[in-house]
Amino acid sequence: MSSSWTERQGQVGDLRHQSKEELQDLLLRQEKILSNKRLLQTLPDKGNKIKDFVEKVRSAIEERCEEERRQSLVSAARTELQSKYQQAFQQRAVSATSGASLQDKKHQDAASNPPQVRETLCVSVHVQDNSTLL
Repeated sequence: MSSSWTERQGQVGDLRHQSKEELQDLLLRQEKILSNKRLLQTLPDKGNKIKDFVEKVRSAIEERCEEERRQSLVSAARTELQSKYQQAFQQRAVSATSGASLQDKKHQDAASNPPQVRETLCVSVHVQDNSTLL
């Protein structure tokens, strides 16, 4: 069991597949190693590989943050667009309802008024409809 642990020790894998929290934990551990100056002096490269790896981890964390920021912007834009769509849809439904009631009123007035009055009424309603379109 300990041999499999020692085989895995030090193998981080692809940083792109790790979560932001995992990357931050990894960065914390690497910075802790870098803070041990005595240990760094004993290494053949004086800790240069660790320093390079820390920069890679920081870069990966920045990429994650940027990706999260982009996703939140897209989500906010999507929410705003849906809200505007809902408002437009509701306004259209209200307009359609009021337009239908106006048509019903025209038909009721036409049925109840004599022919001469009906013609003048239709003309005045037609003029009113044209003025609302402008």
